[in-house]
Amino acid sequence: MKALLVIALVLLGIPRARAHDADRAFFTIYFESTAIRIEAEVPWTFRKAVSQAFPEAMLSKDSLLIAQAFELYLRNSIKAFDPANKELTFLKWNSLPAEGHQHSGHFELFFEKGKLARLENHCMLELYEDQENQHYIPQWDLSFRTNRQNPSFKFESDQSSAILNSWFFVGLALIFSLMVGLKIRERLLSE
Repeated sequence: MKALLVIALVLLGIPRARAHDADRAFFTIYFESTAIRIEAEVPWTFRKAVSQAFPEAMLSKDSLLIAQAFELYLRNSIKAFDPANKELTFLKWNSLPAEGHQHSGHFELFFEKGKLARLENHCMLELYEDQENQHYIPQWDLSFRTNRQNPSFKFESDQSSAILNSWFFVGLALIFSLMVGLKIRERLLSE
């Protein structure tokens, strides 16, 4: 009976195993009025990456030293650049309460406000050959990935104007539809 209970618990856990991928991290990028904010959810292996980069800090029990190691790792791993290839200043990072999985890390990074032309994300790429960092920018409805082979992503010369262009075409289509509708109405009324 005990064996059946263990088997049932293991089988119930299998569908959730994908959510615990040690080689996947998720980054959502927001353009705010004062800064570029990147919200990150990383697996438990993030701590392992920081430990490899700063073993002395992670071996100590000093929480301030550990926090400094996390910040240094993030500063070295994630970089934002403007169209002139000038690095946007890393301002700060904050740890956030865990959402969902208690063993994952959740934090936010702040970069100086500027036009984002390229993002480099080497976060945890040293751990796994197939490490993948998935990014999403809600304002642009854009998703992309970084990995060992392609650790940076270059945005279109003006991603925001691409959004404006799409709104222009929506507006143009709306005006065209309105004109066609008026023509049809005019014909129906003249008959």
